[in-house]
Amino acid sequence: MEAMVHLPRQILLSVAAVGVLAVLTGCGPSGARAESEAGQTELTVALSSPSWNAGFASLAAAEREAYFEAEHLRVHFVLSGTGTAAAQQLAGGGAQAAVLTPEPVIIGAGSGLRLQVFVDYYGTWQYTLRTPAGSPVTSPTQLAGKRIGVTNAASSGATFARVAMRMNGLDPNSAIFVPLGTGAQQLTAVQRGDVDVLALWDTQYQILTNGGVRLDKLPVDGLDGLYGGGVAAPTSALAARRDVYIRLGRALVKGYYFTAANPAAAVRDLWALHPETGPAAGQSEAAALGDQIAVAEVHTSDIRTQAGPARLGQMSRDGMTRTIEFMHRAGLVGAPVAVDDVMNSGLLPEITAFDAQSLMNAAKARN
Repeated sequence: MEAMVHLPRQILLSVAAVGVLAVLTGCGPSGARAESEAGQTELTVALSSPSWNAGFASLAAAEREAYFEAEHLRVHFVLSGTGTAAAQQLAGGGAQAAVLTPEPVIIGAGSGLRLQVFVDYYGTWQYTLRTPAGSPVTSPTQLAGKRIGVTNAASSGATFARVAMRMNGLDPNSAIFVPLGTGAQQLTAVQRGDVDVLALWDTQYQILTNGGVRLDKLPVDGLDGLYGGGVAAPTSALAARRDVYIRLGRALVKGYYFTAANPAAAVRDLWALHPETGPAAGQSEAAALGDQIAVAEVHTSDIRTQAGPARLGQMSRDGMTRTIEFMHRAGLVGAPVAVDDVMNSGLLPEITAFDAQSLMNAAKARN
């Protein structure tokens, strides 16, 4: 996940320009991909991440367990890398939905880009600052001059760290942002002592913990009760292709329940579809499975915390309100936007209209 990106003015202008161009060429974000020969509706869904990992196991489960197929959908996932890129894909029609934290949606709403989250994905707020165990840094007030590890210098984590510094009266330019990448590259850099602080998100921290890195939380005030984010689409598309998005949301939520009930099977689904996520060289399958179950369960824990075990897929209106207010206080948006401009809960009754308990019982019996 890489979605908390402060969209600077030039990027916002480019997003708007792409949207205008799409309208002029008749390929705007309100359209979905054509019906395939098999009668399936084809959709592209952008992930605001540079790589696949077990935090996305539920998406693999939705595909491998034929939940998309049951909804007559053929879904193509694309790795956008960042929330900015995913928002641009939605604006230009390159994707019909995107898995995002709420920041690009809220920032876009203040700049004419109309996107709405219509089903939950991340549940609770994802971003925190952490330090390698034993670090002398114990407060965000100490970040000046420190090396802050991020996936890349323009990443969501970097933006969050800058916000934390500004909120504590510090100049964000006084810190040194160290790009760590992801996976083994990130783990090696942290083990080598290349950073004093980390600005990542929860599943990334679990991956580091799996690698033997001990981490301490660095508290940042104002994060309690914030919304984590979900699956977003252009507002116009949600109205024009309502049934398509209901079917997409339902298949995704079925994947959430499957993963909550049987994370091991969901991780194996991920390995089958994306072999690069499987056991590393020299790692036993059992060890890899244990590590990745822990990552998958971070995600299911987030959505359970958000909605309760019997209500996966639900979104928090209060959490979104708090997030909008937080972003305004942090200077990421000039003025608060209306919750209804960035969240659409009208599809949820039909998205969640299935027997979740029966699905979970079947999932538990799956090898």
